[in-house]
Amino acid sequence: MNGFFNKILKHWCRYLIIAILLILALAWGFNNLKLKCHLQAEVSAQEEQQITWQMQNIAAWTCGAIRSTDTVVVITPEFYEDVFNSEKIAAYNVDQRANYVLTAFKRSFNDPFAVANDVSALTKELRKTYSRIIIVGHSKASTINIAMLEYLSTVDYDYMVNISATYSGTPLTMPEKIYEILAPKKILFWNYGKQLYDFYFGIFDGGMADKIIREDSEFLKQLDYSKIDKNKFINITAKSGFKSFMYDFWNFDSEGMGLPFLNCILNLNGDGIVPLKSQKSHMDDEITAISISASHKSSYKIGVKKALDIIEKCDTKTAGNFPCHLFLS
Repeated sequence: MNGFFNKILKHWCRYLIIAILLILALAWGFNNLKLKCHLQAEVSAQEEQQITWQMQNIAAWTCGAIRSTDTVVVITPEFYEDVFNSEKIAAYNVDQRANYVLTAFKRSFNDPFAVANDVSALTKELRKTYSRIIIVGHSKASTINIAMLEYLSTVDYDYMVNISATYSGTPLTMPEKIYEILAPKKILFWNYGKQLYDFYFGIFDGGMADKIIREDSEFLKQLDYSKIDKNKFINITAKSGFKSFMYDFWNFDSEGMGLPFLNCILNLNGDGIVPLKSQKSHMDDEITAISISASHKSSYKIGVKKALDIIEKCDTKTAGNFPCHLFLS
């Protein structure tokens, strides 16, 4: 009799596991459909409403729908102008509490301070339309933010947010260093490190945008962190791991899913691209610092939403009179 019930129980366990897997697969597919529909809606709105700017060193576009809000997020350059299509631009619109203006490097730029000057001029122009300006720098764009402090006064913007910052650079922009790390890595007779390097070098750009965040770059040495307004600055660091892997898996981001593994292989102790040490470099203890679990790929989206939450909290509690970081748990 016990054997009979054990067989039934075993079958029911199998059916339950299959049912759970089917439910997860359906939820995963539904989430993918929802994400695609949302992005398509933003692209459609973008095609009808988009405003563009062309300056000497940068191009800029409004992202997705333009909403009735007095807040604009100005995203400083991380990639070149020619890598963006409509969907990639719209994807930077991640929260309905703000409008978004994305900037990008021109291929011809050769001076990152000139880029910072152009973005600063655009920011001052946007100040005529928006009462709250939040400047966001992700990855190498964070260093452009610091350079912008040479050209902006405290009345030109309300908050500056850096996410996954490359303050002291990243080895991922130095092929010779990556080769040194990867070349010896083997599993039995398989030199997987060499294959990884060949793949990396095949997609490595190596242009001026990458050169400015080499660990030994002159640009990084010239940045003046004393100009940071500690009452207006938020530094968000990202670290990849299992939680970030699941987030990217759920959001169908294959590139983001691979970064925790790259983080381990390169021993970066960071988000898969930028070491934590670099993300925290030059940051004074009085600066508002937030840590998130995210890969380099997803840290922009997660970080911007977190920053908007923080800014709302700060504005509610301080009424603009006291340092934001004093009120953050």
